[in-house]
Amino acid sequence: MCRNISNMLFVLFAVAVILPAPLEAAAGIPDCRRDLYPFADIYCQLFGHDRFNVWHEQKCELECDDGTKAKRVRLPESVCPLGESMDPCEPAAKNALQKFIEEMKKIKNRP
Repeated sequence: MCRNISNMLFVLFAVAVILPAPLEAAAGIPDCRRDLYPFADIYCQLFGHDRFNVWHEQKCELECDDGTKAKRVRLPESVCPLGESMDPCEPAAKNALQKFIEEMKKIKNRP
């Protein structure tokens, strides 16, 4: 009996972990923020921080970690005009974000 319960819990856990990704893709739900995350690390490192932690969309700021404390770094005005939040799913913001990502790729690939 206990073994059956363990097997059922394992299957339930596997379904709960694996199922959301295909459902999101099938439903066409965009994750426009996903593109920013790998290159946010590079931007944080340019400001002397270890890594990117959280994106504060309303203020257009990245929260960067130094291991012991977090500090916010504002995205450049070319991506987020001052006083405005950014919805990366809007076409204009998506284009600005794509240019920012290309700049971060160039910096990352420098010798």
